[in-house]
Amino acid sequence: MQINGTDSITSTTDAGGNFYYIYTSPIFVLFPILDKQPYIEQSHRVKEKHLAKYPGYKYRPKPKPKKPKPQTQSLSASVGLPGIVGVSPQFITIPIDMAACK
Repeated sequence: MQINGTDSITSTTDAGGNFYYIYTSPIFVLFPILDKQPYIEQSHRVKEKHLAKYPGYKYRPKPKPKKPKPQTQSLSASVGLPGIVGVSPQFITIPIDMAACK
C-alpha cells in the first residue's frame, strides 16, 4: 500500500477538513506497524522541517473577545411601578378591581 502523503493532505483539506479523518482513522489503527511506518516517518520529517523553519514556536491561541453583558433595567423603570426593583414581571401580582373592569 503506497499513497503519496501530500496528495492525501490536500484532498482532506479540499473536502472540508476532518471528513476523511473520521472514516480513515479507525481503519488506520488496524494496520500493521509496517504499513504505518512510512506515514510515521513522514510526520517526523514534517515536524523537523517545521521546527527548523520556526524555532521556539509554541501554539498560543488568541483569547476570544468577551461579549459585553446586556444592561438590565430595574423593573420599576421598565414597567413603571415605583419601589419594585429587581423583580421579574411574572412574579408581580397586581390586584384587579373587578368593579372597575365592568
